[in-house]
Amino acid sequence: MRIDDKNQVVTYLRVIGLVDAVVIYNKVVDKDSANRSKVENLIVDLVDKNLTYGHLTVKQQNFLRDLIYQHKNPATPCPKGKIVVKGVIRSYSYKFCFYSKRDVCKIVIRDSNGFSVWGTAPKALVEDYDLAQEQSNGTIIAIAADVTPSDKDETFGFFKRPKLVSVEKPA
Repeated sequence: MRIDDKNQVVTYLRVIGLVDAVVIYNKVVDKDSANRSKVENLIVDLVDKNLTYGHLTVKQQNFLRDLIYQHKNPATPCPKGKIVVKGVIRSYSYKFCFYSKRDVCKIVIRDSNGFSVWGTAPKALVEDYDLAQEQSNGTIIAIAADVTPSDKDETFGFFKRPKLVSVEKPA
């Protein structure tokens, strides 16, 4: 189903809470794709798909929310050393650890300053909270950890020896 009326797209995106995508789209669509950022190109592509097919899948909607967040809050270089990382859990997974012979929970946290870090979740977080619910609710966590920036991406880092500082549930 092709939508010929842009007002229908704006209404649809407003209903699903993504009207900011239209604002960004209108600002950057006339730029040459080489002059747009990667995030802007992805937003333009998703809004164009919405124009073509009439809807976005749930995964596309979540991805578009992430892109809007990244556009509004550009990433900053990852710091080095013992710091407090405060942000939202972007993803988590369980990996088998050959050293401890058990599954350990790995998480990615997007800090409020824009950089992301990956590492083993603090034991207190895994034992006391449901990570799937905390991730979907956008719960803000703070951990104290030793952070090392990635060699390949200055906005990404790795943490070790984490200690849970706080968990802030959204209002």
